[in-house]
Amino acid sequence: MTALRWLLRALLALVLLWAVLKESREPYLRLFLDDWLRPKPPPITLPLSPDGRLAVRLYASTQPHIGKVARLQKGLVLVVDGRERIEEGFGFGLPLVVTEDGGQFLSRAASVEQQGNVLVKRYLLDTQDTPSGFLRRKYEPVAPIGGVVVTYTVDAAAGAVDIAADFSGVQRPWRHAYVMNEQGARFFTRYQEPGFAVEGREFRKWQPTVAAEGCVVAEDRSVRFCVLTEEPTHRYYGRERYNQYYPIGVYTLSWAGVDLELSPPQTQVRYRVLVSR
Repeated sequence: MTALRWLLRALLALVLLWAVLKESREPYLRLFLDDWLRPKPPPITLPLSPDGRLAVRLYASTQPHIGKVARLQKGLVLVVDGRERIEEGFGFGLPLVVTEDGGQFLSRAASVEQQGNVLVKRYLLDTQDTPSGFLRRKYEPVAPIGGVVVTYTVDAAAGAVDIAADFSGVQRPWRHAYVMNEQGARFFTRYQEPGFAVEGREFRKWQPTVAAEGCVVAEDRSVRFCVLTEEPTHRYYGRERYNQYYPIGVYTLSWAGVDLELSPPQTQVRYRVLVSR
């Protein structure tokens, strides 16, 4: 009985050690603890359809805390019949910058302003995407390299969001910038553009296209969102849904969407996201 007790204690100690190690490198549980101890401002939710069944939601914090990107800022979260459908996606209108030395920068800190149906989110580029590995953080906090201002104008009557992203505040030379438009891969399973469609396993990550319109469609065909530009532009469509296993944890990937690309000297991009049932 004594040997069994010591074995259980040893197992408990190993579990606690693993949890502490995991939290020290990729904090996750602390996000929820911090939300409980220091409640965050409620998100701003605006209707995206006259009946209110479609809506978009914007957080100033890194919520919702889901999967691999739990500690990162998100763009607009799509809400369908009261349920958020972002899963592990970045939302609509989330900026990412690739500098000339190949560094990829995202945001953990941001501020949000509202003027009626216009939302402005100022993203601070204070996090670098690094290679995953044992005792390495995937998203490493760094000194900020500037910021990106994204304006979201919501038109509920049209079921549309007009998005304008301004990268002129980036203070380091950069090679490419992306504006991510992603929601959850469990809910959205099909991509289509004029003359082309793909779904399921064929809807893979990072497929290039220059179409002026690309749509991501729910598995039951009940909802779709389309990313529209005035003219054909360089973009990528993609979808991932699986778990990644590391020695210190399991991380979920579940996103589907269309990401726009721009390169210097272009520092601004405008486009529309159209959501319909």
